Amino acid sequence: MPTLAYIAERTMTADCTINTTEDVIDMEINQNLKFPFAIQLPCPGWAKSFHLLNGGSIHAYLKTKPLHPLVAVAHFLIEQKLSLIAMEHKEDPTIQHLFALAKDIFNTNIQEQENLSAVLQQVCNQANHQFSKASKRLLEDVEDPEARKRTARCLDDGILYVNEICRKNNIAVEPLTTSPESSSKSSSSSSTSKQDLLPASERENPDWAFIDSARKHLKNKMRWKTCFQIGKDIGLFSKYSTPKSAKSAYFRAKSGN
Repeated sequence: MPTLAYIAERTMTADCTINTTEDVIDMEINQNLKFPFAIQLPCPGWAKSFHLLNGGSIHAYLKTKPLHPLVAVAHFLIEQKLSLIAMEHKEDPTIQHLFALAKDIFNTNIQEQENLSAVLQQVCNQANHQFSKASKRLLEDVEDPEARKRTARCLDDGILYVNEICRKNNIAVEPLTTSPESSSKSSSSSSTSKQDLLPASERENPDWAFIDSARKHLKNKMRWKTCFQIGKDIGLFSKYSTPKSAKSAYFRAKSGN
């Protein structure tokens, strides 16, 4: 587990990351009231104080708003998320500042994450629209009440899933504009041409919809590993353990095999 070491010398302070070793674990641990979220270790002869921060030591302090800057730094390093949208404490000012610094250093990669965030919002809006439209069509096209109830339950679960992703990632779903004539063919056709962004044959699989949008948006800058990790963070690609397996399945689905 990544660990942050805070070392206070007599004339200066310095931060560095280290790996926990058996020697450190065996040291006598004390608690410092100034840094209750850190593990204080003995350091006679070489430093004024020595503190370790890890997932266990900061866990109880992640509920504080705003986060203590050192807790935020430790959380940022421990989580190792590729984008701000994937962070649990994305609204914390220190977390946002750290991602801003990372963007200055790794501008190209961060820009790609922001592009994928825009793709995610597009996918969520499209999925929400399709589920809602299918629910309305179900009432018109299916006469059997039991069959209608079963299908409606599945569609409602899909809507709840999309809304949960939006809630966790602070994504605003576009409101669905409907009119009394929305059930007519002309109105339905107009609504479809305005909001349906994905080919009809590919709407049912959110994994492929996300990849389709990413490829369309990023073009030759598309990176499968990055796309796969972002998808994993928002609950996609549950059937796949590696970017390679997801990529192979995607192209098999596209080829119809």
